[in-house]
Amino acid sequence: MKKQAYRVVGSNAVVVKVAAASVEHLENIVDQLSRQSTVCSVVSWLLQSMQDAGEERRRRET
Repeated sequence: MKKQAYRVVGSNAVVVKVAAASVEHLENIVDQLSRQSTVCSVVSWLLQSMQDAGEERRRRET
């Protein structure tokens, strides 16, 4: 089982977990959240990680 740990600091800091069907879907979710508040730059890392994982999966399938 994977273990997860979060450290959230600041008066307005939260962790939001979503299950996105694709990078485009996640980008849409982030855009919607951005309208409500500031989205941390960690999201950029997450998007790149998802793209990399998708590319790796496609390489393995071919």
